[in-house]
This record gives sequence, C-alpha cells and structure tokens, in this order.
Amino acid sequence: TSNDMARYFCQYDYHGYGRLGAEQCMEIGLALNLDLNLLRSVLDERPKLGKKDKGVDLEEFRVIVGKCKEQAERVVRQREHEIKEHTGINHKTFLEFRQDIVALYELFSSLDSHGSGNLKAKEIRRVVDEFGLTPKTPKEKAEVQRILRESDVDKDGYFNFHEFLFLVKRIRAYNTNISRDRDYASFLRYDRDGNGKLSVREICNLLDDLGAVPHNRQEQEELAALIQSVDEDGSGFIDFSEFQVLLQRIEERLRSSRFEEEVEYGMRAGFSESQLYDLRFAFESLDADGSGRLDKSEIRHCLHLLEKKVSQDVFESTFKALDEDASGELDFREFLAFIDVLGEGETDLNVFPSKIRGLEQRVIRRILEIFGQRRYYVAALPLQDAVHLVCQYLDIRPDDSLYEVLQVRSIAELLDLAKARAKGTKAKFGQTA
Repeated sequence: TSNDMARYFCQYDYHGYGRLGAEQCMEIGLALNLDLNLLRSVLDERPKLGKKDKGVDLEEFRVIVGKCKEQAERVVRQREHEIKEHTGINHKTFLEFRQDIVALYELFSSLDSHGSGNLKAKEIRRVVDEFGLTPKTPKEKAEVQRILRESDVDKDGYFNFHEFLFLVKRIRAYNTNISRDRDYASFLRYDRDGNGKLSVREICNLLDDLGAVPHNRQEQEELAALIQSVDEDGSGFIDFSEFQVLLQRIEERLRSSRFEEEVEYGMRAGFSESQLYDLRFAFESLDADGSGRLDKSEIRHCLHLLEKKVSQDVFESTFKALDEDASGELDFREFLAFIDVLGEGETDLNVFPSKIRGLEQRVIRRILEIFGQRRYYVAALPLQDAVHLVCQYLDIRPDDSLYEVLQVRSIAELLDLAKARAKGTKAKFGQTA
C-alpha cells in the first residue's frame, strides 16, 4: 500500500535526506513483492543528473513502483495473448477463460513433453486434479470421468487445448449443478440483510468460514482479482449466480493449494513428480468413500498395487508411528511418509542439481511464490526470467554452485532457505509471517 511504501522509505532514510540509493530501493522492492528484475530495469532507465546519481525521493519512488507494477501486468497480458494466438482459440473462449488461461495452459504444457499440443486422457486427469477441479465423492469422480470421455470430441484418445478447455467448462457446469442447493442455502445464510446480494463484508464472513481469508498482500491481490472477475456487472455486490462462480473458484484454489502442499511435501522427501502422481493414483483408487484417508487394509492393498513387499512387523510399527492421531487411517501425506520409510533408500530419489538452471520448473516457481510473487504472474513468466528472478532473491548467479554458495544439497534445504530469507525480509519491515 501507499502507507507501507512511505514507512519503508523512511525506515531506510537513516539520515533524513529524503532520498534513497538504488540498492535501498531494491531492498524495499523485496518487501513490496515486486519483480526485482523489472524494478532494476526501471531504476536503470532513470535519467541521471550529471555524473553522480542524487538518488530517489519518495514521490519518484512511488512512480517507479507504479511503472514496475504496470510492466508486470504487461507481462501477464502479453502471455495471455501469446497463448490465444498459439492455440488459435476464439475470442469468446479467450474471454471466458481469461482469468485462468495462463495457469491452465502452463499446466497443460508441463505434461506435453514432446510439444505435440496433445495430452492423453491420463495426463488430462492429472491436470484436472492439480487445478482443483475434481470433486470428492466416488460418484462425482465417476461422473467427471464420464465427462472426460465425452469431451474427447474426435475420439482419438488425445486432448488438444481446445478440447481441454471444453472439458473444464463442462466439469465446472457439473460441479455448479450438483452444489446448487447447498450453495443457495449458504447464500441465504450470508445474505443477512436479505437483499439478494452479498456485500464485501458479507463475502468476508464467507471467506472466514471457508478458511480462505487472505494472510498476506499476495493473497489479498489474488482474492481481489477473483472477486472482480466474478462481479460481471461491476456493482461491487455479488448476486447468487456470481456467488456460485466465486464459491467454485475459491474451492478450486483451496483444492489446488492442498495439491501443491502435498507435492512440495513429496518433493522434499525426494519423490519425482511422476512418482507422486502414480502414488496419488493408487491412493485415490482405494479411497472408496472420498475421505482422503486409507485404513490398514487399504494401505496393504495399495502397497500390493505398487509391488512393495513389507513384513507384518515393519508394516505395523511404521503405521503406528505415522498414525499420530490413532485414527487407524493415514492421509496422503502420511502415506507418502509411509512409502518413504519403507523405501529405505530404494525410492528413485531426485538427483539434486548443482546449479539453479538445473532445478525443475515447479521448484523455481515455488521459490518465487515463497517470496510473495502472485501464482498467476509466476506462471506467465518465461522460465529464463523466472530463473534470473530466483537468483536475485537468493543472491546467487545462474551458474554458481548451489552447495558452495548457498550450502544446500537438497530440495528441502533449498526451500527452507528461501522461506527463512523471505521471513527475514518480512521481519525486517515489521510484516507478519
């Protein structure tokens, strides 16, 4: 905010000169969650007065921050139009999916390893899961599978991006239909003045109950963009049809966030993305009630499917150690820990790269999110730009050794280092974690 900017500026203006140098501006940019590469570029474009740079005053810094944000928005818009041109989707479809087009395309492309522009049905299921579109119950999941089969328009067993968007549209329509009665009851509960619309205050009550209240500036900006996107008439109020869309998008993001947390947990344990997907597929195949948990017999069956042999004693002791709440069931994270323990080094762990350039794209983007970059913006960044931005945050060059410079030798240690540095920045500027 403008107040934050002024406070940070004064915090660095130790001598009260009313001006800051470029490096001090970069430090504040870090606290403001700006793209440091863009900020450096804008600072370098400033006209210098004579041979010596006199620094930046507060008003000029406000202008610089504004330009930086404009350029970041331009990066996103440019990426959206590149996707539109590359995939050939019509303008109506583009507008319908504009809020999600970059994220959907990046997910789609991440599995299109050959660049064919097509994915198999199994790969499409993975994208649907990761984006948070898959409902919970087995009956609803079966219906989504039926929709998936029907959405393969040319019946060739592959989905191009057009067919994928058509599938997303159908799944969203299905999810909206099955939740209509529940959603209407929720709408009436939050519409306390009974005017058939929800105000911002009433929406905040909804978010609080869903556990979706934003905790930082990044989440606030994403939520504001989401609410603005569903408020089609720009009234500042949400009617029931807009409420259903808002609720669905929030639930998608919550499911997607849980998916990301599980992926990070698995990557910390050394599993590759393909291994994680196979483990998730086996887990969910046996989760008959859609509870997200498996009991002992289901875990045994899962191990059989994965062709993992384990003695009765080892199985019992491992299960007991991981079942901390003594529920007799394990959730997916606990299941991953179970597999990790049983593997005892046999799991095909990722080889930790020696340089930033060698990191998986998901890890690069996760680091940027840790430093406060919006997920949608991160998805729009070209990989090379994302790598250079991570280097800015970690104060490392692309070809430096991760171990020699940062003293890390695993994904877990690298992510912990990023979180520690991001937390240190927040503490330095008096922000909450």
